[in-house]
Amino acid sequence: MIDKLILWWVKFRKKIEKYPVRCDTIEALLRKYSDHRCYIECVDVFYRTCGYNEAKLISKLVPIRFQKYKKEERDCDNFAWEFRFFVKKLFPNIPVGYCHVYTKHRLHAANFIIYKDKNSFVFSYIEPQTGKLSMRDWKPYLMIV
Repeated sequence: MIDKLILWWVKFRKKIEKYPVRCDTIEALLRKYSDHRCYIECVDVFYRTCGYNEAKLISKLVPIRFQKYKKEERDCDNFAWEFRFFVKKLFPNIPVGYCHVYTKHRLHAANFIIYKDKNSFVFSYIEPQTGKLSMRDWKPYLMIV
């Protein structure tokens, strides 16, 4: 039974992690959404990403959003690190990252994902506390892929 489950998971992952993308391409894309002061770090040289529908699925798949918020103990940075951890366990080649951003009102920690839409790679934020995938007017100052 376990062998069949593992085989199914390997086949499923191949359907999700299907578009090769290099770190330099990711860094160039992220530079478009940040200024020159933003620290960007890719921890791997090569990734395999997904399409938009799979990115939406990934943003909802991780159960972090069902946990309770508790100021300074279980807040946005905890949610964002845990989200990235779970996604990397399930899909180790997907370029999902952790970021610190300036919002209109405060500093915030969130996640982001690089996915392929038509013929180009696209960047989008993921709010791990809600599982929503969206493009926001946040200004990142730290991005780790």
